[in-house]
Amino acid sequence: FDAPEFEPLAADPGEVGKPGFCEGYLHFELDSGSRTSGEHVLEYGGAGVYSPPMRLKLLRRCSVFQRQVALFLRGYLHKEWLSRTKGMTLAQQPPGGVAAVHDFSLLPDVPQQETANDCGFFLLEQILRALQLSPAALRSLAAASPEQLAALPWPSQVEVTWRKEKLKEGLGALFEAAQGAGTSDVEVLLRRDPSLRELLRST
Repeated sequence: FDAPEFEPLAADPGEVGKPGFCEGYLHFELDSGSRTSGEHVLEYGGAGVYSPPMRLKLLRRCSVFQRQVALFLRGYLHKEWLSRTKGMTLAQQPPGGVAAVHDFSLLPDVPQQETANDCGFFLLEQILRALQLSPAALRSLAAASPEQLAALPWPSQVEVTWRKEKLKEGLGALFEAAQGAGTSDVEVLLRRDPSLRELLRST
């Protein structure tokens, strides 16, 4: 991200007493782990060559699909809370609607999947990591800023691919043990074979 390629449409570097003029496109090579949100400074020609430098501020916004998911989850959690508390502490409808989704959605700059079929594995890896947090740390995430959330050890595509291979290895061992023991009861298999239990834990 810090070394873009310039494709000029017009490139006149100028000379002493004559200003130059450049027009064209900047191309960035970004992978799924690149973080782009925030304020960026373009030092054209090197640091301090041109002043003032061009500043670019990039912000993440909810897509249409993200808004729909956020509204659905918000309504579901609201209904769950009403059923648990008998409606004593909340209004019958979540306040704010779509505007509230825009205002309160946190979109940290985190690694994205590079394939069309790894979304479930990303969720699984994120859940496994969240379960390792203490209750106090998990509750503190509700008050964290997008910048703080982005600093968490989110799984990358490489790590998710590794997790897929480990899960495949564990399932293969489980099916093999089931075939050899003549039972599909996982609890029985794990009780009989401690080494199988350790293998599955490592996945």
